[in-house]
Amino acid sequence: MCTISVNYKNSIINIDYNPSDNESLGDILIKNNIFINMPCGGNGTCGKCTVKISDGNKAFNTLSCKYYPKGSVNVSIPETSYITALQENSITSYTKSADITDTVTVSADIGSTSVSINLNINGIPTDSHTFPNPTISYGADVISRIQACISGKAETLSTLLRSGINSAVMLLLKRNKINPAFLSQVVIACNNTMQHILLNLDCTPLSAYPFISKNTVFEKVPYNSIFNNDRLHEPFMDNCNADVTIIRAFSTFIGGDIVSGLYSLGSYDYDKTFILLDLGTNAEMVIGNGRHMLCTSAAAGPAFEASNLSCGCACVPGAIDNISLRKTKDGAYRVKYTTIQNKIPTGICGSGVLKLISQMLELGLIDSYGTLSEQYAEEGFTIAKSPGKNICLTQKDIRELQLAISAIRTGIDILLKEAQLSAADINTVYISGSFGSALNFYEIKNLNILKPEWLDSPSTIKTAGNTSLNGAVKYVNDIYADKKINELVSHLDEVLLASHDLFSSLFMDNINFVT
Repeated sequence: MCTISVNYKNSIINIDYNPSDNESLGDILIKNNIFINMPCGGNGTCGKCTVKISDGNKAFNTLSCKYYPKGSVNVSIPETSYITALQENSITSYTKSADITDTVTVSADIGSTSVSINLNINGIPTDSHTFPNPTISYGADVISRIQACISGKAETLSTLLRSGINSAVMLLLKRNKINPAFLSQVVIACNNTMQHILLNLDCTPLSAYPFISKNTVFEKVPYNSIFNNDRLHEPFMDNCNADVTIIRAFSTFIGGDIVSGLYSLGSYDYDKTFILLDLGTNAEMVIGNGRHMLCTSAAAGPAFEASNLSCGCACVPGAIDNISLRKTKDGAYRVKYTTIQNKIPTGICGSGVLKLISQMLELGLIDSYGTLSEQYAEEGFTIAKSPGKNICLTQKDIRELQLAISAIRTGIDILLKEAQLSAADINTVYISGSFGSALNFYEIKNLNILKPEWLDSPSTIKTAGNTSLNGAVKYVNDIYADKKINELVSHLDEVLLASHDLFSSLFMDNINFVT
């Protein structure tokens, strides 16, 4: 055995490992709950998992995903190379132990980037905790994580996710002085990939055409069979007798998170025509009413989460989340920004970069084709200076966002056409997800994400928040939840964008900005 001494978050952590296992440093760190930033899935292409190695008399920087230690080494991890914990969002504190008459439940949304968990007392959200999805260390997009599972890391990803959720549930129970014996139900909403990873199911059908999931409906299971088994045993949870309900998916691309979102909005009873846009690592959308709904998923990729941008990062402390740009009298450009928790900037999150591009379009630094001004074409436009590097927006970053925006607009156009509706026929546009909720679409109108008709009628657009989590909360209070969910699923039909006749032509039509 050899030892890796890790300088991580101003602490020294010693990890024993066997060099003969031939594992990358990144994998070793992740297995020991040090969540290294590898949005490319360990392919060595994003350069965001850089660490400093001290090996005897040598010291050098390297990518942790491509470094295979063979002996005892010292590793220093800069803040930009690990996944910083997200903020806790406490609702209110339940200051006494639960009474025997209280009903204690937990609702959870497992997003591709973060996991949000609510503790409910008598059906009312009382406390909450949000943390990074631990599987993000194996890639910013779900495809990378599917490939990691297929390549032999399925149990590792499943264990990471289960451990993270169990730790969060314990934190909420302890913080509110509640014995786990009082916990009666846990309801989870997530996409179909996360359903597979959580339950350690074979992800192979999700990875190749025709992408038909064999697992969309799930039986209730005891909490401890998933979250407190031999591998993850926590004595504190031994007397937990809760059942776990995983809200069903519709298909591989329309998962339990979207079904939960539709349920939260009461779409099964909705007479007027609506569209639900869930914007995040992928972009799912549903159009219709309680009688019939069309749904699709646009391959927006991780651009909106900024993970695959050279300057990008998730919405974590240090992420630039608000930005303003103006031209000075001498012809230079001044950037002002704020970061989450006022930390030193480590990158710019998706909502921040969209605001920046919108302002650069207005100032002529980017043209309608998405081409960056010649003076910044080679090195990019500097947003901020951070220890060890400049945070710059590059031409490649702009192209990534153009592709994501075009995918969304094309999905909207095709759904409208298939439903035989115009944009003006839509009564309500629901924007869900943490990313979508952070956007002011009127500020970024020139990015051409939403239809002009909707932006010209402000009452049409409604920010719906985390509809996936809202549905999981609603579920614990509704004895007819399964009936309503099955009813709305029976009214869904899916449109596959990639095989649609108009996809290619519409995608190219939507690629440019509006100036």
